[in-house]
Amino acid sequence: SFRTGGLVGRSDGTISQSYATGSVSSATYTGGLVGQSWGAINQSYATGRVSGSQYIGALVGSNRSTITNSYWNTETSGQTNAVGAGSSTGTAGLTTAQMFDAANFSGFDFADTWANADNQTTPYLRALAGNRVFNKNDLPTGTINATNRPALYTVIQNVEQLQAMRNNLSANYLLGNPIDASATASWNGGAGFVPVGNATYAYTGDFDGLGYSINGLTINRPSTNNVGLFESVVGGQISNVGLTNAAMIGRYYVGGLAGHFDSGYIRESYVTGRVSGIKFVGGLAGYLWNASIKESYSAADVSGSDSIIGGLAGLLYDTGRIEDSYATGQVSGTASSTGGLIGYSYGSITNSYWNTETSGQTSAVGFSSVGTSGMTGLTTAQMLQADSFAGWDIDAQGGTGTVWRIYEGHSTPMLRRFLTALEVAGENSTTTYSGTEQGGSWNAAGEYDADRIFGQPIGGKNAGTYNIDMSGLYSNQQGYDLITTGGGTLTINKAQATVTANSGTTTYNGTEQSVDGFTVDGLVNGEDQSVLTGVTTSGGKGTNA
Repeated sequence: SFRTGGLVGRSDGTISQSYATGSVSSATYTGGLVGQSWGAINQSYATGRVSGSQYIGALVGSNRSTITNSYWNTETSGQTNAVGAGSSTGTAGLTTAQMFDAANFSGFDFADTWANADNQTTPYLRALAGNRVFNKNDLPTGTINATNRPALYTVIQNVEQLQAMRNNLSANYLLGNPIDASATASWNGGAGFVPVGNATYAYTGDFDGLGYSINGLTINRPSTNNVGLFESVVGGQISNVGLTNAAMIGRYYVGGLAGHFDSGYIRESYVTGRVSGIKFVGGLAGYLWNASIKESYSAADVSGSDSIIGGLAGLLYDTGRIEDSYATGQVSGTASSTGGLIGYSYGSITNSYWNTETSGQTSAVGFSSVGTSGMTGLTTAQMLQADSFAGWDIDAQGGTGTVWRIYEGHSTPMLRRFLTALEVAGENSTTTYSGTEQGGSWNAAGEYDADRIFGQPIGGKNAGTYNIDMSGLYSNQQGYDLITTGGGTLTINKAQATVTANSGTTTYNGTEQSVDGFTVDGLVNGEDQSVLTGVTTSGGKGTNA
C-alpha cells in the first residue's frame, strides 16, 4: 500500500487547523497527517506512530507544496523527520512534554479555534466533538516512544458530550472546561440526565475532570437503581472532578459520582448539592465494592427513606477503602445504619473526618464490622483548622502544591487542583479613624473574579501605622489559591472632634458657682465622650453677678 496518512492519503487541497493521532503504516508515501501532499498545510499537527519503507515522515510522507505552523511529536511518531521527501520548512518537532504547552504552537489561535485545557492536554479543536488527546495526568512510566505512548482521552466540552459518554463505556474521558449541566433539569420529561453505564455494561474507563466542575447536574429517577453521574463503574477511575449543585434522586445505590462502584477509585473529587434515595445512598457513591475513595469530600446533603445512608458512601464492602477524606453535609435516614461518613462498613477507613454539627450524626459509621478507628468527628470550628486533619497533605499557604488548601478560620479543606493560583500583595494606604477595624489595600497580579475573593487584609482600629496581614483574604473551592507576594502598611490618622465647654445661667447666692461638662461634635460609629481621655474644663465660675 502507499499514500497513507493519519488524516488524508493524498491531498490536492488545503489542510488547515487539523490534527491526527492514529498510527499509520504503509510501504511508501506515509505520513502522520498526510501521505502525499500537493496542497498547503497550516496550523496542524500529528502525534501518531508512523512506519513504512520509503518516503516516511512524522507529518507528511511526500510534500510538494508549502507547510506553515505545523508540528509533530518526536517521541510518539518514532520518526526523526517531519517530511519524508520534499521541503520541511514550516514544521517543528516537539516532545510530548512540549506538546502540552500552548506557547510552543506558534500560529495556533488558542483564543477561538484551539484549546488545551489550560496546558493539561495536547491541542484540540473547540468546534469539534470527539476530540482525542493526550492527558498530562496520565503519562506512561519509562521513556515515551512509538511503542510506549500516552493513552488517548476523549474531550468533553459541553453537557451533550457528557451524556454521549454512554455510547462508549470503555473509553477514557476528560473535561476540557467547566460544564454547565443546568439544562438537564428539563431533560427526558423531568427525569434529567441518564446515568452513564448500566447493570449489564458498566463504565470501565478513566474519567479525569482536570480540576473542572460540572454544575447543576440533575437526575430525577426515584424508581431507578444505580443512580449517579455514572450508574455503574467496574475497574474504572474517577479523578479531579467536582459536581456542584447536583440534584440526584434514585431508588437503591445512589451517589453523586457513582451509584455502584466496583474495583476502582475516586480521587481528588467532590460533590455539593443533594443526593437522595431509599437505601444504599452516599454523597460520592452509593455502593463501594473493592473500590476506594481518596482525598475527596462531600458537602452534599444525603438522605434516605430507609437504611445504609452515609455522608461519603452508603455501603463500603470487602476490600473497599476510604482515606484522607471528609463529609460535611446533613445525613438522614429513617432506619439503622446511618453515619456521618458511611452507612454500613466492611472496609477500612483512615484519616477521615465528618462534621458532627452539620451532619446531624454523632457516629461516623452506622454499622461497622471492623471498628471505628481512623474516623474523627469535628465541630464546625475545628473543620476550619488545618491542625485538625492529622496525616493529610494540607497547609494554609498559597502556592505550595499540597493536595489540600485551607484558609484558617474561613474554609474547610479545599482541593488545590480546582483553585486558580493568584498572586496578591498588600499596598501602602492611609485612612481616617472610623471606630471600627479597618483593613489595608491590596492588589492582584492579573485579572480575577472579585466575587470569589472574600474578607479583607487585617490592619487595625486605632490611629497609628500597621503592617498589613494578608491572611484576612480568602476564597472558595471555585475560586483562588491566594499567594501572598508582599505586604504593605495601613496608616490610620486621627479623626477630628470639636469639644465645647458647656455654658449656663444661674442666680446670685453669695457663694462661688460654676458650670461643668462639655459637648463633642465629630465622634464616629456611635461613640460617646467616654472614648476621650485628657479632656477637662475649667473657668466659667464666680461669686458675684
